[in-house]
Amino acid sequence: VATAQMRVAATGGGDDVAVLWQVPTSRATDGTPARGNPTARLTSHADSISMVRYNTAGTLLATAGLDGKLCVFTVEGEHVATCEGPGGGCEWLTWHPRGDVLLCGCEDFTAWMFNAKDGLCMNVFSGHSNAVGCGKFTRDGKRILTGASDTSVRLWDPRTAACLSTLQGGATSAGAFHEGDVLCCDDALPADVPSDAGVEPTRLCISGGAEGLVYLSDVSRGSSFGAMTGGHENGYSVEVVAFPPTPVGAATAPAPRFAASAGTDGKLVVWDVERTSE
Repeated sequence: VATAQMRVAATGGGDDVAVLWQVPTSRATDGTPARGNPTARLTSHADSISMVRYNTAGTLLATAGLDGKLCVFTVEGEHVATCEGPGGGCEWLTWHPRGDVLLCGCEDFTAWMFNAKDGLCMNVFSGHSNAVGCGKFTRDGKRILTGASDTSVRLWDPRTAACLSTLQGGATSAGAFHEGDVLCCDDALPADVPSDAGVEPTRLCISGGAEGLVYLSDVSRGSSFGAMTGGHENGYSVEVVAFPPTPVGAATAPAPRFAASAGTDGKLVVWDVERTSE
């Protein structure tokens, strides 16, 4: 489900169809919640729709499908572009924070970046050895972050598609990083800008995994600070992680004090980042 400007919404499902809805602005006359009205059915996909997202301006809608395509529409449902290329299903998509550029992660171990206006591929990010299950543009828009079922998180240069650093887990990581699928990740704005020598600024990353652990890392240097302790129950996965919102237009910000995670154990955990504990 996605919404734009609190007036329209989009949903996608296993029937291969995305539906646009008019969001009601008031309750029904009897005081109960009003029902939204469907305004369009989008049938451009040939397999289940895994995600729907509006751009930052709320003027374009993108849908990702397990048919390996992204489709772009106006808010009214007019088709704008189709982005094709991945050899497997697209598991997620996200928009660049300041432009009409799309990023998606795929079952074929790759991530793809597209121009949303014409559907042209801008870059392919190859290096993971399993499905790329989560990812995003960093908050300053200058880097890309991906997490995969190969127990790793990678930082990429969107212009060159070069992998800048890797946080690698697995059985040999001795608990220093995830030992199962990485399901979610987020980053914080860097505290400083790149130096004249081109040294990458510190970029805090929080990630959650199928093993139920949350890790805090400096993804710029591929350095994990270890698991954050005392949060989720063993045997349940962590599905969402997030740092607090940052000021609009900011290029840098002090390190965040808190972070949050949500898991299939039914818990929403708020973490003290400075202590890496609940």
